Order: sequence, then structure tokens, then C-alpha cells
Amino acid sequence: MSVIIETNETLLVDDFNDFGYYLVNIEEEVNGILSEEARTGRMFEGNYDSKEWGFISDTRYTKVYFSFNEIAEPLSFWIKDVEMQIKVIKCWVATLVPKYSIETIKKYFSYLNKFLILSHNLDDNYLEDVQKFLLHKCNDRQRWSNCIAVLNFLDFFDREQHQNYKRELLDIKNDINFKNVIGSVRTLPSGKDILAFSRVIEDYFLRVQKDDRNYFKFYPIYLWWKISNLIPMRPSEFCGIRRDSLFEENNRCYIKLPRLKQKDNRHKIQIVDQISLPLSVYKELQEYRVLTIPFGHSETLISSASIIDLQDSNNYFDKRFTYNNFVSLLGKFYKEIIDEEYQLTYGEKIRPGDTRHFAFLNLMRQGYHPVEIARLGGHTSLQAQYHYHQHMEYWVDVEIVQLMQKFNFFRGNESSEESFNSAANFFDDEFIREKILKPSETGFEEAVDIGICTDPDMYCQVDKCFYCDYWKISQDEYLLRKEELEKEVQNSRSEIDKLLKTLKNLYRVALNESLEHDFSEFNQDFNKDLFYTKSQLDTVLNKTLNFSNNLAKRR
Repeated sequence: MSVIIETNETLLVDDFNDFGYYLVNIEEEVNGILSEEARTGRMFEGNYDSKEWGFISDTRYTKVYFSFNEIAEPLSFWIKDVEMQIKVIKCWVATLVPKYSIETIKKYFSYLNKFLILSHNLDDNYLEDVQKFLLHKCNDRQRWSNCIAVLNFLDFFDREQHQNYKRELLDIKNDINFKNVIGSVRTLPSGKDILAFSRVIEDYFLRVQKDDRNYFKFYPIYLWWKISNLIPMRPSEFCGIRRDSLFEENNRCYIKLPRLKQKDNRHKIQIVDQISLPLSVYKELQEYRVLTIPFGHSETLISSASIIDLQDSNNYFDKRFTYNNFVSLLGKFYKEIIDEEYQLTYGEKIRPGDTRHFAFLNLMRQGYHPVEIARLGGHTSLQAQYHYHQHMEYWVDVEIVQLMQKFNFFRGNESSEESFNSAANFFDDEFIREKILKPSETGFEEAVDIGICTDPDMYCQVDKCFYCDYWKISQDEYLLRKEELEKEVQNSRSEIDKLLKTLKNLYRVALNESLEHDFSEFNQDFNKDLFYTKSQLDTVLNKTLNFSNNLAKRR
């Protein structure tokens, strides 16, 4: 394999793809992307069926070619249906066009082609040869780019027989020293950035009126945020949801996703395309559908005709809300609403595929069985969750940050480098008002180990008094016992970490031993372990967050 020159953009490309080959309308999406490139003049040669594509580089204004014959010939030695494999590669290349420069995509394409040749089209018999090449013949930057390129392809073309390669590449990638690759490698946005985005969405759509020109323009962003944080779906799945996808059955509300069910599924994990929704979300979707009827016929749930900036289109795709539409709309929401109207500062923007990651992590945090998570996420193999499982502690941190930001988000946006894990940050004016200066509403006071109980019945529902709503403390005792309170918060954090580690270990063993009966979805002992650990984690989290609620309102 020859050496490919790296750029920072190449190194920062995501190993998750926003599309999936098994989407119902994947070829329509790809044709839409290529048509847009041809319309703008960036694609000057070829179409979906062509053996070669030609693009004009946006930055260097040079011609960049993709020759699919170059990989078709060697693939013919190892697989019978070369045409189908080339179709997959074409679709994958096209899905990268809306996100990255054409030079970066060409590097990805070259990495994948060389990797497919080295591995004899991902044959497990050559896995050891691939491992030796990556570990001993590549430096960290080359190793990183190889892993990212192939992982992005495997996320797009998610097949059970490729999971050994996916697992090996993830392990190699995770062992790479990021500092040797680039200054900082982007994974997920920070908790602050996620919650800033969430707060803006919540506040904006509480204030904006339905007759405002921006209501229908940006409401798809609100719906995407609501749905895709519940259901682990790709952005292209959200865009492709059909207009008639909502239905009720047996007193439950459902949404049908544009997913194809795979037949060659050895583990018999059936992909779920009909998923139950909370009634409140279902009503919001139905209301949107009714309100956008006057804009005319739409193939997709999201009406592109209702979005002012998209009304100038005059082809087949004006009846569909496409991935390109969504990426453009999310960028405009950041510019016009977050940047200009709210004038917020943030470190990184939320990407279209981030919510799929959030939803997977949330399902794990809630103790769902790995098989059920696979079904909801459109996976036919448990090993496909391996990547998401490694970041579970991140979601618990977000929950804590969410509570701490709940009441002070719109008071100001001063940047702060203070650690959210520092208990000293918790003790502020709000705590003093609520727990020290505010008189008892019950008229009852009884001294306890630390502070005062104001519940006349002294009915204890928590193991320590300061987790209770009826707990108060005098100013003198507060100053005297402040260090003990700070220590308690840190102890709670340690307890959360221990429980989270237990939950992570349960998932890790289940993913590694997925063929064993002891970890099947029908094994009662394993399910009990998941439920018990999840319940303990919920208890400690709620206890800690309730306590922190009155201690984290400074800034």
C-alpha cells in the first residue's frame, strides 16, 4: 500500500457515516446528491451509473477523478457480485460529498480501495495480515486515516460478516496517541455545547409564533432533535421518513422508519422499522404534518416546500426533504438563531450524526439489553455497538451538567474553565437563599446530624438528610460544615463512577460473548443484573442531582 499525504481535514473526518446502505431510498438520496453537484458544475463528468466520476476541487480548482474500474478488477478475483460491491462503494463516496472536500473524499476512496485489496475484500483469513500492516508499516497518522476511512465505510455498509474487521480497527484506532495524530481529535461535543443547543431549541420554539416565517423554516430541526435523541437513527433516516409514517395500533403510537431488513442475518437480530413513540412526540409530529398540508404534496414527513429557502427548486427533489437540505438548514439555524439571535458562545457545533450517538448511549445508560439496542439502532450484530459502549461515562456527565445548567443558562454566557466535578463550585448564593436564609414553610424545625429537618412528620425517604427537600442549615453551621458537604458530593460522584463501571462491564462482556446463552436477551440473570445496576445508578444520580440542584446556580 502506497503512502497518502495527510491533511488535518483527512484526520478529522468522522468514523460514522450519516447514511446507511440499507436505507429504503439510498439510491434516490445518492442521485439527489450527484444531481446537485452536476447542477452547480462541481461534478463535470459521469452520473450514478458511470464507471468514472469527475469533480472540480472547490479549493484548488483542479480535476479530481474517481475510477471504479480500478477496484472492480481486483475484487473480481474474490467475489462473484462485483457490480453490487461497486454500487455500495459508489453510494458510500456520494454520501461523503455533502460533508467533506473532494480531495479528502478521494483520499478516503484510495484508502478503502487499498484496504479492500490487502484484505481480499474483508476476508477474515487476512485479518492478521492487515493488523501487521497497520501496526508495523504505518505511522500513527497513516494508521489513524486507514482506520477512519474503513470504519466510515463499514458504518455505512453495516454487515454482520464485517464485524471482526470493525472490532480490530476500533481497537487499533483507540490505541493511537491522539497527540501524534493532530492537536485534538474531535469525538463528541462537550456537555456544555450539547445543552446550550438543547436550551436554545426549547426556548426558541416556546417563543416563536406559528405565523413567523422562521417557524416552519426551523421546526424540522426541533423535530430532529426530539426524535433522534430517542431513537438511534441516522440523519438520512430522519430525512427519509415518509409523510404517511405515523400510525396508531393497540392504543400505542408508532413511526415507521425507512429501513430495509437484511436477509443474511446469522444472529437473527431483526431490524426494527416500526418504533413506538411517546404520545407527546407523536402529537407534535401529527400537528406538524397537518399544519404543512397547505404547502402542497410532500413525499417525506418534512415538507421542503414549507421551508422558505428551499422553495426555488423545480425538480423531483422539491417533494422530498433531503440530507443536503438538512445539513444546510442546521447550518442556518446555528448562524441565524444561535449565533445572531442568542449570541451564544460554544466550542463545537452539533453534527447531524451526533444524536444517533447520544441515543445509543442513553439506551445503554437506561439498561436496555444489547439485543434490543441493536434492533432499535438498525444493527444486525451486537458488535456494532462496541464503538458506542466505550463512551458511556460521557452521558452521565452530560446529565449532571444538564441539571447544573438548568436554571442559569439564560442569565449569561460567560465562558468558564471551571470543572463541573468540583464540589466547591456548587455552594453559591442560590444555595444560601434556599437552604440558609429562606425561613421554614412548615413552621417546624428539628436539629439533625447536619442542619435542620423542617418536615413535621420527619418521614425520611433518603439515607442522608441533605438530600431531602425539607432539609435546611443555619448560616453558622453551613460555614462550619461546608467541607463535609463538599466531600459528600465527591463521594456521590465516586459512587456513580463505580456503578457506571459495573454497567459498562456488563455490556462489554455481553458484546464479547454475544453467542453465549448466559448473555442472551432471554437470560433472566443477565437481565436482572442490568436492571439492578441501572436502578442503583438512577437512584444515586437522582440523589446527587437533587442535592446539586440547589448548589449549582452560580455564574
